[in-house]
Amino acid sequence: MESRTRKLSIIGAGYVGLITAACLAQVGHHVFRSDSDLERLTKLRDGDMPIFEPHLEGVVKANRLRFGSTEDAIAWGDAILPIRLQVCRCGAS
Repeated sequence: MESRTRKLSIIGAGYVGLITAACLAQVGHHVFRSDSDLERLTKLRDGDMPIFEPHLEGVVKANRLRFGSTEDAIAWGDAILPIRLQVCRCGAS
């Protein structure tokens, strides 16, 4: 199978979106991330990581990740990945 670098857009910059984007960037893709929380995007652009994961900061700073509006993400990417995660927690007695 042929390996090819892609331009991927990920809508959603929370925990799942950030980790997904970092993993895709780590294997060589160029990734654009968007989110409705502009403050979060500004912090990420400035290198301020909202979460800790081993090697995450280095991957973000390697310049394979871009951050911006959803409209920019849609226009930029070869593929668009909307990230949605629903968690249901049930307590056990």
